[in-house]
Amino acid sequence: MNLPPETLVIAALIVTGAYVAYGLTGFGSTVLALPLLALIVPLKFAVPLMMLLDLAAGMTLGGRMRRGIRFDELAWLVPFMLVGMVFGLTLLIKVAENKLLFGLGIFVMLYAAYGLLRRGPPATMARFWSAPLGLFGGALTALFGTGGVVFAIYIAGRLQDKQQLRATNASMILALRPDTRGAVRCDRVADPGQSAGSRRAAGAGHAARLLRWQSPA
Repeated sequence: MNLPPETLVIAALIVTGAYVAYGLTGFGSTVLALPLLALIVPLKFAVPLMMLLDLAAGMTLGGRMRRGIRFDELAWLVPFMLVGMVFGLTLLIKVAENKLLFGLGIFVMLYAAYGLLRRGPPATMARFWSAPLGLFGGALTALFGTGGVVFAIYIAGRLQDKQQLRATNASMILALRPDTRGAVRCDRVADPGQSAGSRRAAGAGHAARLLRWQSPA
């Protein structure tokens, strides 16, 4: 793909601003950058780009803050996240890209409204919220790579320590990247003649690899 220099400069500025926010909070890079990048580059290029950058950023931040990671909270989210990703992969394969872009726009507006209307500290959340938020976040992760903000809402409602919050958010986003990157390749870069069933099977294989990677040795 040949992009004009001005597009590259604008994309670099967007990514830089998004990762300033990521460094402060441990999440939010994709949900900030992706809607803007999708205006100047194809979505199938912007999503893998952000996933690769998140992988690098997550390894850097997560490595420095690994002692603060709350694996007990992650263990409740991951099973529901995987189920949600299967649903998201199905939509990614079957739904046209213009409809996916419309869905992304709706999600960004709803999240912006949530941020503007929320007052005070995050509300405390019970563990059962890991189910609906894990399912929803998993689907968003498979579709757009933006599920991290949903997981961050849950984690912020569970943890009060800021270092634990940042470290757990960063590790959750890092854990998602190996699978969703493969999922995007499976749907968007696959041979056009490949059947939808074959691509769904490949996506399920990526989910299974993530489950094995998350499980203790």
